[in-house]
Amino acid sequence: GTYLTSQNYTQETIGGVVAWGPSLNYIFAPFLMLSKDPIFLSQLISIFNILSIFVVMLIGYLFYNKRVAIISGLTLATIPLWFIFSRMIYQPSLIPTFISISILFLFLSLQKLKSIWTIMLFLLWGILIQMYLITYSFVIVSVLMFVYSIFKKTIPTKEILIGILLNIIIFIPSIFYYINRPDLIAL
Repeated sequence: GTYLTSQNYTQETIGGVVAWGPSLNYIFAPFLMLSKDPIFLSQLISIFNILSIFVVMLIGYLFYNKRVAIISGLTLATIPLWFIFSRMIYQPSLIPTFISISILFLFLSLQKLKSIWTIMLFLLWGILIQMYLITYSFVIVSVLMFVYSIFKKTIPTKEILIGILLNIIIFIPSIFYYINRPDLIAL
């Protein structure tokens, strides 16, 4: 297929809707290029998800203190659902890592609004939504926090517009898919 038709390679859920976008395919592609062995892929995914522990610890260290960093990392590492889902090949298995990176980008962008972090934050919000639709809840809360935090500050217009443009680019396959399959649009 092509980039434009990449939404066609996602599967519909039992309810007949598509719960993720083509970004998920592109995120899993490097893992699949290394091997097709499901055990090895699960090991790669678990190694990748260990990154979420380090990112959470980095957030704690950079924005609070060492104690918060250690407690945050230990808390995430011992949550049973994170422990189980971070080791399997499943659509939402990479979400904790991407959410923790998103939180880091949110904090960094709030420190310096006119920066690459703001652009990356907006792009990551779009990727999260395409990874699994349920992440809308996290993205909406993050957007509200971002808007509230920049209230009465200089709005980083250029960075926000670049982030939105990048989101439009990653959503083109989904838009194309639904234009050609209007019967799948749930109203």
